[in-house]
Amino acid sequence: MSFTDLLPAAYGYNIVSVAVTSITLLAIGGRVGAARERLGVALPNLYADEARAAKDPKAKLFNCYQRGHQNLLETAPYQIALQLLAGLEYPLIAAGLGFASALGSVGFFLGYASGNEKSRYARGGLLNRLSFMGSTLLAAYVGLKLAGHV
Repeated sequence: MSFTDLLPAAYGYNIVSVAVTSITLLAIGGRVGAARERLGVALPNLYADEARAAKDPKAKLFNCYQRGHQNLLETAPYQIALQLLAGLEYPLIAAGLGFASALGSVGFFLGYASGNEKSRYARGGLLNRLSFMGSTLLAAYVGLKLAGHV
């Protein structure tokens, strides 16, 4: 017997959505790397320093690219863990939340990368927050159910 025999049949969609999140990370990271060269912010600096960004619009734009990417790096590990755990009981809902999170991350990044940090939710970035909240609540529900409280 394989461990996959213990998982719900639809659990594979969770694994696919994790792969989509990884592809999203790679794609956005590539955009940041290209912006780094184009906008003149040398490695190993993670961001252009504040003084430079205040004077140089290219440096500020790079910081927006980097911040949009950093947000995904900060939230993806939690999103993935939450959806994989919740998916043990509700695989299709959890996978849907994972796909929505990846799509929302792209919107968040594109909004930030516009150079106006207030646009991070204007291009679908709110979907990332809502799907993260949904994954959190669903995982908590599954935990409470497993513990016999619901």
